[in-house]
Amino acid sequence: KYFLENQTLLHLLLESRKVKLFSKCGKYFGKSNTADRLEEDVNLWLENQSGIKIFEIKQSSCGGSMEPGQHLISVWYDEAG
Repeated sequence: KYFLENQTLLHLLLESRKVKLFSKCGKYFGKSNTADRLEEDVNLWLENQSGIKIFEIKQSSCGGSMEPGQHLISVWYDEAG
């Protein structure tokens, strides 16, 4: 019974959560401004959101060396209401 109650509570918590994803891919050669572009995108989106509560921000990157870097930022939030 305890397990089922926790599963139901977890489902209710996750049901109200939303996620916004931002991603950019770097260049093969030369200096990349990927971080600046991602920062601009995230800040612009946040400026246009009112009444959200952010719970977590995560970042992941891959590539490098022989491949251009790929970057992903996820913003986990609830809407007011």
